[in-house]
Amino acid sequence: MGKFKCRKIPHYLLGQYLGSFMAAFAIFCAYYEGIDAYDEGIRTAYNGTTATGGIFSTYPAQHISVPGTLVDQILATFLLMFAVMAITDPKGIATPKHMEPTVLALVITGICVAFGLNCGAVLNPARDLGPRLFQALAGYGFDAFKYVYMRERERIVLP
Repeated sequence: MGKFKCRKIPHYLLGQYLGSFMAAFAIFCAYYEGIDAYDEGIRTAYNGTTATGGIFSTYPAQHISVPGTLVDQILATFLLMFAVMAITDPKGIATPKHMEPTVLALVITGICVAFGLNCGAVLNPARDLGPRLFQALAGYGFDAFKYVYMRERERIVLP
């Protein structure tokens, strides 16, 4: 196994962010008429009954605070990286080479199921930032970057 050369990092980052930006653009083009019919041309990314930003990016749930989102994402990403290193380490667990992709897919699925409620299990900054940049240009404006925290919980009264 060779090391990743530092001079390749800008190209790698550009590819990640540009790829996610272009994927959001492709989704917007494919579903433009549906999005337009649903929100009637009023683009709201995150909060409201006709918000369509969740099609492109993951947004935190209204019940979680900023420190809560930070802990959630750090823990989920740590677990992912720990699992990747453990599964692909030739001196570690004896995972057969042909099974590594399947085991990693199961790990990612488990992490997304376990951590999806709070923030949508982003696990990759490019997966979230690229689409948000596209949203800002596609009519959502700064709303794509807003964070709304529900300060007061509504009381649910059961009959």
